[in-house]
Amino acid sequence: MMQAVKRFDPDRGFRLATYAMWWIRAAIQEYILHSWSLVKMGTTAAQKKLFFNLRKLKGQMQAIDEGDLSPEHVKKIATELDVPETDVVNMNRRLAAPDHSLNAPLRIDGEGEWQDWLVDETDSQEIKLADREELGKRHKLLTDAMRGLN
Repeated sequence: MMQAVKRFDPDRGFRLATYAMWWIRAAIQEYILHSWSLVKMGTTAAQKKLFFNLRKLKGQMQAIDEGDLSPEHVKKIATELDVPETDVVNMNRRLAAPDHSLNAPLRIDGEGEWQDWLVDETDSQEIKLADREELGKRHKLLTDAMRGLN
């Protein structure tokens, strides 16, 4: 909304609400594209075009509920959107597959979750604190030494 307000030019003859609608729609689509899944869908122009038009084209071909697309449908969509056939197949599979929860149990008995297997590669709190304290001590030593110089 703020982007629309900043760029709005009343001399062009459009209402602010109409102009803002396009900016809001673009922001929502951009958010969906970048947040669709934990694994990003892709951000090239061709992938965006494929992401936003695949469902519509599948609907026109009555191929919405077929799962994997037939080779003819893949070829037609790839030609129409000017993208590689492998991108069409991959995007269709990504959109058809649901996201899985990291809290889903690993086994039937409910023992353990997927997130238990994730490794946190950042430094621990203890290491961060030790580094900060060491940096503080070095800084103090340096400033004391600098004060001793003429």
